[in-house]
Amino acid sequence: MEMVGPSTRVLVGSSFQYFFAFGYLTLAVIAAIIDDWRILQVTISSVGLLFIGYYWIIPESARWLLQRQKMEQAEKVIALVVKENKVTIPAGSFSTNGESWSFRDQFKDSSKKFHILDLFRSPHLRRTSLIIFFTWMVTSGVYYGLVQFTLDLGRNDYVNLLIVAITEILAYTVGLFILDRHGRRQVLCGSLLLGGSMLLIIPLLAEDDSLHSSVVFLAVIGKFGLALAYNVIYIFSAELFPTVVRCSGLGCSSAMARVGGVVSSYVLLLKVYWKPLPLFVFGALSVAASFLAFLLPETTKKDLPDTLSEAETVISA
Repeated sequence: MEMVGPSTRVLVGSSFQYFFAFGYLTLAVIAAIIDDWRILQVTISSVGLLFIGYYWIIPESARWLLQRQKMEQAEKVIALVVKENKVTIPAGSFSTNGESWSFRDQFKDSSKKFHILDLFRSPHLRRTSLIIFFTWMVTSGVYYGLVQFTLDLGRNDYVNLLIVAITEILAYTVGLFILDRHGRRQVLCGSLLLGGSMLLIIPLLAEDDSLHSSVVFLAVIGKFGLALAYNVIYIFSAELFPTVVRCSGLGCSSAMARVGGVVSSYVLLLKVYWKPLPLFVFGALSVAASFLAFLLPETTKKDLPDTLSEAETVISA
């Protein structure tokens, strides 16, 4: 996200999610071939070893290097981008003026070391961070809870997994067309509200076997909404956190998502008291996250904030 401009962030951000969905499709096929779960686990996990090579392939973020005053390294990265895109940059962009670089004025507070607590020092950034963390936790928890519920609806787990993967692809494709047109905040609120509404309606129909097809349809629509929300929250969060703490903010957000995923397994246990109860809990949380997300600022077509003060300005605007 830091390596592209505002006009291509949605395309780049959604591209990552497409590979996630293709992983779903691949898993369904591999699982149908490999019966032993231990061999299946080793097979799908061993693919992760390939990512070690990314250390030598993917360049460092030029924005982060500039913020850290590592100008020589930043120049090399930008030179590669300039060469690939066949463009030019203003003369003297990396020339020295006495003891300072020409880009240094843009990153005056870059000599300071930043950490996760800096997200909570200013009121607007603190509120935004807490809303983002809660939204990540709810989105992840409801997402995986709904996946489990969807897999339990049909007779064939492999077919159900394929349906889930296709739903993901459709959600990401819709996001490509509407995120820049309607904005991150509006799409995030709408997708969470859509998913939450479906989860609140399903329990009213779930106990009538004659409405099983309707329950499956509503579950797929709910899954569509949560998949779209998951796509948006990745892009939205990266645009809200400033460069100096973007990694910390996204890392903490991802950690909250893992908490949501773990908690969702326990929420599903509530079905021993009443089978539709987990869906009511998931639906209520999703709707609550939708209303809270409405308090976030819009970031569509805006430059990424680099410093805490820039982020505070964007959020309070």
